[in-house]
Amino acid sequence: PHRFVLDYLWQLPSPKQGIERALLGGWETSAIWTWQSGFPLNIVSGGDYSFSLPENANDQAQVVSPPHYTSGSESSKLAQWFTTSSFTTPMNNTFGNAGRNILIGPGTVNVDFSAHKVFIINERFRVQYRAEFFNLFNHPLFNNPDTSVGDSTFGQITTARSPRIIQMALKLLF
Repeated sequence: PHRFVLDYLWQLPSPKQGIERALLGGWETSAIWTWQSGFPLNIVSGGDYSFSLPENANDQAQVVSPPHYTSGSESSKLAQWFTTSSFTTPMNNTFGNAGRNILIGPGTVNVDFSAHKVFIINERFRVQYRAEFFNLFNHPLFNNPDTSVGDSTFGQITTARSPRIIQMALKLLF
């Protein structure tokens, strides 16, 4: 439900003249900062317990007690994001009573950063150097937990998005 994105482009101050200007002048940095709450979780049974036609392989789960998020260390939250004992499969010929999107997955905080400079060779030729850092601080960006009651990994977060990626480029402009 919450997402905030901030981006900027900043031309760094340059020395006025000489070799310092050639090496240290003309640099620009840019970044995209993203803060976001988690995506909704739809807890499903993992089977067609309602025997509805056409077959629906993912009926809603049955809620047996109020679900809660787990607390403690990051590793314990990864092992069980929410109280899995709050859910079970529905009885045959019934639909589950779990509402859609009743829980929220992990949020993200991410910074993508770049620095670049154009070196002037002569009137026609320039060289651009770029360095880009995706997930600059290398924070783990976890995906949603498994939401299917029938799975052995139900409630566990087993995957994450990409770690820090660095790329550099040198481009001739003419």
